[in-house]
Amino acid sequence: MCWILPTPRERHLLAGPRLHDSAGAGIPALAADPATADADAEAEQALVQASRITTGIAAGVLLVGGAVTSALPHRAADRAPPESRTSRAERPPRGRVRTRGTAG
Repeated sequence: MCWILPTPRERHLLAGPRLHDSAGAGIPALAADPATADADAEAEQALVQASRITTGIAAGVLLVGGAVTSALPHRAADRAPPESRTSRAERPPRGRVRTRGTAG
């Protein structure tokens, strides 16, 4: 298999929509405007802080989900209440039961 790498111009064109549609795309525009240039550093810090908080919440949700999943019973027999568990000898046969003397 032959991979053809994109040229620098093609890489710029491929990366364009991702950069312009990202959450921090407006921050460079703040730095470019002299009226809002002071808000550039605060906007970057706010974006970093929001990303950290979001990542922490996502990690917590994954940890709780993993803990709850590991607490689930692993076998169907573990899920049934103890009084409803029966041995194989006590269980009725599954499917069609043939008895002698009858046409089946």
